Parts: sequence; structure tokens; C-alpha cells
Amino acid sequence: MQALLGLLFFSLLLATGASLQCEICTATGQTCSSDNVECDPQLDTCAVVQYEPTPPSVNVSKIVKECLVKTDCEKKKIGESVLGLGKIKTFECNKAPGAAASLLLAFSSLLLMKSLL
Repeated sequence: MQALLGLLFFSLLLATGASLQCEICTATGQTCSSDNVECDPQLDTCAVVQYEPTPPSVNVSKIVKECLVKTDCEKKKIGESVLGLGKIKTFECNKAPGAAASLLLAFSSLLLMKSLL
């Protein structure tokens, strides 16, 4: 009984303590990689933005992977110029899984506890 109760509390801690982790890097070319880094609590999206050079005669594209607020990421537009980086060629906004998965685990633990009693 105490073990199941402990599992329930642990699941609830997971639900409240889960934080977003994104790959953070900047590089010239088409790819960059790094270890995942924990984002600040207000940032809820992993963004990947590829820039094409401006002027086009400079043949060095850039890529940036970062944590962003989802609304800021969704404001990006293909072709938009960003000072020092070039024009946006592609972008992805990958919203982090919310606490729903952890809450589902907590709910499942509660159901398991109820069924065993």
C-alpha cells in the first residue's frame, strides 16, 4: 500500500516538474547538433530555423536551434530577413509535450491503487 502511494506521489511530482529540453546550437551550413539543454520555464517550443544568405552571392547558409515561446516561433515567415543571419528559408516549431503525459501516468497510478485495494 505504501509503495503504491509513493508511486502516486512520484507521478504527481513528474507532472509538475517536467521541463522542456531542446537542442541549442548555431552553425553555418545545413546542420548543427548539441546535447539537449533545459529551457527556461516560459519557453515552450523547440525551434529550428534555416537561413539562406543575403545577398545570394554569399553561399553560406545558417541554421539555428533554440528554445522559444510558441507564439514567437509561429510569427516567423519564410523569406523574412533577420539581421546578421539572412532570410528565413525553413522553420519548424516543435511544441514540447506538456504535463499531460505525466498526468496520465499519475491517473493510471491512482487507478492501479484503487483496483488493488
